[in-house]
Amino acid sequence: MQVFNQNDEENRTNNTNENKKVKTSSLFPENQIHSSTSLKLKLFFFLFGFIGLQVIATIVSVFFMRSKMDSDAVSFWINFLSYTICIATVIAVIFSLKSKPWKILLSELKSWKVYAFGAGVVIIMYLINILFSLMYKNIPNYNENMNQSAINQMITKNPLFSALSFFEIVLFAPVIEELTYRFGLGGLIVGKKKRFVVAILVSSLIFGLIHFNGLTIQMTKLEAEIFHKAGESGNSSLIQLAESLNFTGFANGITETSYNSFIDHLNILMRNEWLNLPIYIISGACLGSAYFFSGKLSSSIFGHALNNLLSYVFMFVPSGAMILFSF
Repeated sequence: MQVFNQNDEENRTNNTNENKKVKTSSLFPENQIHSSTSLKLKLFFFLFGFIGLQVIATIVSVFFMRSKMDSDAVSFWINFLSYTICIATVIAVIFSLKSKPWKILLSELKSWKVYAFGAGVVIIMYLINILFSLMYKNIPNYNENMNQSAINQMITKNPLFSALSFFEIVLFAPVIEELTYRFGLGGLIVGKKKRFVVAILVSSLIFGLIHFNGLTIQMTKLEAEIFHKAGESGNSSLIQLAESLNFTGFANGITETSYNSFIDHLNILMRNEWLNLPIYIISGACLGSAYFFSGKLSSSIFGHALNNLLSYVFMFVPSGAMILFSF
């Protein structure tokens, strides 16, 4: 009897330990699309979305070098065509793979987790934006970052752009960015050692930085200084540079005062970029959490698409109706 009791106690201890292991691992459940795809594929999607999209945009821009369209129209078509080419390439790759990740993504849509986690992160991101808006409300000239402002102005002033941008913002961008930063970069970091937390933190940081335009603004500031020092010969270039950033202070000519106002304008844009950077990083962490905590890539894609859909809709509503960001 004593021996039986000892064995029975050992069995109960082993069962308890197994239960603990199950509970611990269930924090990050089995991820079928992650486990069924190679590191090479994850690396491909990360590099394609991170670098390839920029390369495609550069190639597309060559065809618009002699275009007579205004700068906003050129910018729109370069972005739209680049994302269209990118999403077409992504779809072609996904459907050509033997592992058939497209079947996994479709099967994920049957799970309640996809919609619960997706909608949940949108609510969290909305609350985060409200919190930061309250923190920043007394900061003079605080606004969304330069990237978001340009998108809003481009879309709302042209009906054709409004219609086509729906596909880019709500469909193309979420799929491409989730494959790039959550599946690609996040999957590479997770690897076989299950570094989920590190993957969420690093991928969200990179995700935030790709929406940060600080380097662009700094380069613009250097250009403005060069044009200003050139005197009359650089005036037309300086005016064009200012118009691209919606600065109207040179309407009555370039003076030392108006030039200083333009530099102040650039400094405000830079400050806003820094203020908005934490919002994008945290939003990236929310989307990464939706993916890894649900074990389904469709969760972050759905949340990303839903967030961008709401942002798209409220671009046409008077400002202040809702505070959301599109990625």
